Amino acid sequence: MLCFSKNITGMQIHSHLHTSSFGLESIYKPGISLSQLSMENSKQVQTMAMLLFLLFIAPFRTISQTYAHTGQTILLNGKVSLELIKVHPGTFMMGQRQGEQDAYPNKETPQHSVTLTHGFWMGKFEITKEQWQAVMGTTPWEGKKFVLDDPRSPVVYISWNDASIFVVKLSGITGRNFRLPTEAEWEYACRAGTQTRFYWGDDPWYNEIDKNAWWRGNTLVKNEMYAHKTGMLPPNPWGFYDLSGNVSEWCQDWHSYYGEGPVTDPSGPQTAEHRVLRGGSWISIGGHCRSSRRYHELPTLAHSDFGLRVVLTEEKQAFSGIPESNNLFTCGTEGVNTYRIPSLLLAPDNSLLAFCEARKESISDASPTDMILRRSIDGGRTWLPIQVLIHGKGKEALMNPCPNRPHKQSHLTFLHRCPQIWFESPQTTDYHQRR
Repeated sequence: MLCFSKNITGMQIHSHLHTSSFGLESIYKPGISLSQLSMENSKQVQTMAMLLFLLFIAPFRTISQTYAHTGQTILLNGKVSLELIKVHPGTFMMGQRQGEQDAYPNKETPQHSVTLTHGFWMGKFEITKEQWQAVMGTTPWEGKKFVLDDPRSPVVYISWNDASIFVVKLSGITGRNFRLPTEAEWEYACRAGTQTRFYWGDDPWYNEIDKNAWWRGNTLVKNEMYAHKTGMLPPNPWGFYDLSGNVSEWCQDWHSYYGEGPVTDPSGPQTAEHRVLRGGSWISIGGHCRSSRRYHELPTLAHSDFGLRVVLTEEKQAFSGIPESNNLFTCGTEGVNTYRIPSLLLAPDNSLLAFCEARKESISDASPTDMILRRSIDGGRTWLPIQVLIHGKGKEALMNPCPNRPHKQSHLTFLHRCPQIWFESPQTTDYHQRR
């Protein structure tokens, strides 16, 4: 065991060193100052310094470097890099700690234990304009205010709906399972093992935030009113850049308040009005860039400080268009006795449209019938409430938007890659998505 104390004037080292196991008895003795060591002992001093380095410094450097290299790069269109860092399973405390400065108790409490049982890969940087163009071929920020004309600055003016379409198309291009991070995954990666307000510390007087995040204190006041190029400021301890500030990042979850007690692999409620945003942005005050800070907005809204970061998972997921539940239409409610001829289409905006005939009576094929619709904007994970497109007024039978087929074969088959063209397979009556 080593115990050092420094005398400022003489740099005297007081050591308690169990040297028998190291064979270092002749190198250091209590009360000897560095200035008293003779040149004859210089080689021994160098040996001691090397041992100290190997014992106390090198292991930590090795750990840091090993983690920093736990990453992968995916090329988009063969030229645009998408860098990802591996995040391992673990448990952390999510939400603000008691008495946290500049916190919002009604949104960030109670602090609770969260366990993530599966590892995932997350984007080292926020999705940039050049990455967006490589996948989507569009420029939603063009002609708008507060935009930096730099291909490696974050994509902005992105709604949650837009972000969801992006990850679906990215999955199709790469053949991998990309999605938005859950809110718990986002905070776990942001904290990176820290428990302070920010991943660089508590920073109570906001003396360090300028060096670590793009926020209004170093953007608005300097007339740099835009999201800055990614990777310009230091990363968090796990190697992720710009998790605080720059752009607010959409998460997969619908917004709701935290519950009591520990949870495992949370993913938010099944449905709500708003989707979650995290991290604060270049417009935000300092307290809004904290690791526990939550924000939420309508999934259709897009602003100059809304962007995204992606997650890649290796576990098998349902392909786009395959709902988690088959109970999209349930008989016996609102006077409907029978739902029939279900059909599923991919709309031009990449939302999924589930059509069905709702028969109010089951007397004959000419029963009064409504044409109804449910829409999914997250690839079939959740579905919006039923909408009635056409009200049946008499004993008529409405025609479904998709061709009628025998009930025994009435289902759709989806392949993973997507341009948005549907056709009837010549071998079967199933519908397939053309690659």
